[in-house]
Amino acid sequence: MYLASRKLDQIFRSGEKTNSDAVRNEVACWAIDEETLGEMRLMGIRYVGVKVRQNNDIYVTCIDNFFNRKLSKFLDYGRRGGAQQRYLPLQYFKYLPGRVKIR
Repeated sequence: MYLASRKLDQIFRSGEKTNSDAVRNEVACWAIDEETLGEMRLMGIRYVGVKVRQNNDIYVTCIDNFFNRKLSKFLDYGRRGGAQQRYLPLQYFKYLPGRVKIR
């Protein structure tokens, strides 16, 4: 399994103003760059996901979902100094809530 480390503000909102709006409208996505996904696939990794830094929430999905054109979106930010990314809506991830420490 491969887990990318992300912050909550790195959720792709698909044009929505807030994360809450994007989640409510089922357009919130996590992105993983194309190169990393390709490497993980070649290594035989079957599950990929995101671990949220602030709260240790984990989102896991089958790597094939990122390559399914009906489920995911591909965007190329190479011209702007970024990377080629695949975006998968949150509803295709298994959500594992993180542990909260109360002091």
